[in-house]
Amino acid sequence: MNEFPEENYNSDLPEPFQAIDIAKVALDSANVGIWIMDPASGKFLPSERTRELFGFLPGEEMSFEDAMLKVVDKHRKSVTEAIENAFKKHSSLYIEYPIIGLDEHKQRWLSATGGFSSTAANSSYFSGIIMDITEQKQSDLRRSKFIGMVSHELKTPLTALKAYVQI
Repeated sequence: MNEFPEENYNSDLPEPFQAIDIAKVALDSANVGIWIMDPASGKFLPSERTRELFGFLPGEEMSFEDAMLKVVDKHRKSVTEAIENAFKKHSSLYIEYPIIGLDEHKQRWLSATGGFSSTAANSSYFSGIIMDITEQKQSDLRRSKFIGMVSHELKTPLTALKAYVQI
């Protein structure tokens, strides 16, 4: 009993994998967006999940410039410089940055990882994935606050004891 469409059937694969679009399943499971960009023309092709992560509606047009406008002002210059540097050096990219969605007005953190499709500068495109790392950033902030509080709480009695011993 095969529940998958017949045109996707591939008898060379084990039964459960015969009609699965592995890339789509992996992307959906990982909850990441993908994007492709032609550095020469500036053409930018984001997936629906990428649009969603930046706060765009399904099917809504999103250019690279539109995406950069969502990056928090304080971080926009460093993000664009990192991307331009990757283009100039034909190197890989990993950046983390906050964005503000226009509709929800909440700050979220995204990470973008990308690289070139080939080493030939004239015949390659830049592509990668984008992930929402807001929960990770919030956990890091809570951990930093906790460590700061514990450090302060430990220093206060030690300072009092040190002063008492010196008397």
